[in-house]
Formats: sequence, structure tokens, C-alpha cells
Amino acid sequence: ELCKIAVREAPQTAVIVDMDMISSRLVALAWAADRSFKRRWFLFEKWKLERLERQLVHAPILLLLSNPEELTALHRRNHSPGSKSKSALLPNNMPGLAPAGDVQRQPVILFFGSMDSAANTDGFAFLMDEVLSEIEPELKRHHVVIQVVGKNPPAHFRERLARSSTDRVAIIGGVDSIERAIAESLFVLLPLRIASGTRTRILEAAAQRRAVVTTPIGVEGLDLADTVLTGSSARELADQVRRLLADPGAADRLGETLGARAASHYGPEKVAGDLVHTVENFICRKNGGA
Repeated sequence: ELCKIAVREAPQTAVIVDMDMISSRLVALAWAADRSFKRRWFLFEKWKLERLERQLVHAPILLLLSNPEELTALHRRNHSPGSKSKSALLPNNMPGLAPAGDVQRQPVILFFGSMDSAANTDGFAFLMDEVLSEIEPELKRHHVVIQVVGKNPPAHFRERLARSSTDRVAIIGGVDSIERAIAESLFVLLPLRIASGTRTRILEAAAQRRAVVTTPIGVEGLDLADTVLTGSSARELADQVRRLLADPGAADRLGETLGARAASHYGPEKVAGDLVHTVENFICRKNGGA
């Protein structure tokens, strides 16, 4: 509604909308993963957000998305010769923090994030139902535990864990410093099947120079090449986890390489500079400049 007012009452105003938290991608994937009646909220939210996207694409504004795949899909869904909007990428940036010093590494693989999100509730189910059985013998052999760290873990997480016979997964919940938790871990595991935007968690791990194992969708939109280990299936993810457990030195080298590449592509100054350039060009066009 604000965009409509601005376009109508002040047509020369340069209106910019950051789509990162209002993209339909996350709810669309969540609905596709389980089209059951109890999860109908995701369907209704998908319809609502897709309608919003259609309205924004046909307005003379600038849309910012963090993921190039989502930007392409947005315009493919809303293709029209009359589209008036412009679009550009605004990736999440790597935290401008030095790696945490004076840390004691723990025999821990870290799965972290806000655990009440659709992405992480599904990720936890994937971990417990499929991935864990593939790697549990190796976890026991190396005396390693997967810690689930993040605020608001749903009650069913602990119920699901209690029903299992494993002692290789621990639900920690919120912590005072996620940076320190990352730094103390051996490496990070993000078993994501549902996601949107670009993954700030990978950039947080990169800031602490810790290796990351995730799925293709888990690293989607980030230009990190082979500095992140990926697997599409539970077995492929398990193979990558076993690889790092067998060679801690390789895990540390991979973390350093990831940190360096992320800093060059997603450092705060780089992202901010690109944003300033994008906004200046858009304002210039709105004002009739070249």
C-alpha cells in the first residue's frame, strides 16, 4: 500500500523494496515438501506472497533480492511485457568480525539457526530420519556429537530425540555467543531442504573459518565454488561428514579457504559498495539521467 501511495502521489520518488523476507520461496518449498491439511498455512501464505510479488513486479520500483536463482524465478513467474520494475541483487554480507580467539575446540559438529523456522524444523527431521543413521557409527568412533544450537527449539525436537536410541545428537537451544559456538566446533552441518535468500549461516561459519557441509539449496545463491562441501542426499551428506571427520586438518584448511573467499565476495564494504552503486543508478534513471 505504501508503494501504491508513493507511485501515485510522488511519481518521481525512487521506491526500493528489499524482498529478502517477503519472497514466496520459503513457504512455497515448505508447502511442496508436505501438502497436508495441517500445513495449509503455507499454501495460504504462498498465495498471499505471490500476489504481492505480482503487484511489485508491475510497479515502477527497484526490487532487491539476495539470491540470483530467486530473482530469475520471480521474473519467470511474473513475466509480462508491461513490467515496470527494476531488480538487482543484494546478498547478505559476511559478519565483519575477527575469528573468535582463545577457544578450545570441542568434539562437536554444529547445526545452528532459529530452530522454530520451517527450514530448520525440516532440517532437524532430515537429520534425525535420514542423515544420522548414515554417520552414527563414525560419530561414535570419533567421539563426536552433533549439537543443535539456536533459540526456540520446538518441543517435538526433544520428543523425537527421546524416542531415538542415539546419544550422538544434543539439543542445546539458545547460547550467549553463536560466534563462539561456531569457533569451538569441528565444522558446521546444515542439512537444509527448505530455504530462501542467501544463507547467513554459511557466512557466519566463514567468519570463524569453519568448514561447512550442506545441501545444494543450502549454499544456493552464494558464489563460493568448492569451498563448501555439498550433498543432495543423506548418503552424500554423510560421505562429506565422514571425509572431514577422517581428516581434521583438511577441515581446517577448507574453513580457511571458505573464510577468504567469503570475505572477498561478501565482506561488508564490498556488499555496501555494490548497493550504493545500484541505488545511485536507479535514482539517476528515475530523475531522467543517463
